[in-house]
Amino acid sequence: MRTQTQNSDSVNAKLLLKTLVAFKKGDFSARLPGEWTGEAGKIADTLNEIIELSDRTAKELERVSRVVGKEGKIVHRSAVPGASGSWLRLRSDLMSKFESGASSTLDTGCCGSVRRAAPVGTRS
Repeated sequence: MRTQTQNSDSVNAKLLLKTLVAFKKGDFSARLPGEWTGEAGKIADTLNEIIELSDRTAKELERVSRVVGKEGKIVHRSAVPGASGSWLRLRSDLMSKFESGASSTLDTGCCGSVRRAAPVGTRS
């Protein structure tokens, strides 16, 4: 997006809408200009941070999905720096889904029979 000088008290509604629509469509490269000042600058900075957090979250979920789903490494955990509130809850919910799915797979084995490992220090 091209850079525009912005009055400190007003927001360029067309540019804001264009950025929001791009973000809604999954374009995480969409940004408002970083040089805006005042309230417009705070709005731009906040929206840009939200888009950046969404981008990091999507990339992290792709990584965890790849590692868990294709490589079978169920001990990997996701980490999204700056995540809080619902973003953190989303990550936690997804990780518990991965873990419960992996646990079910390990417990039932390939043939459906339940297998449990003997506790350490015991004989089977």
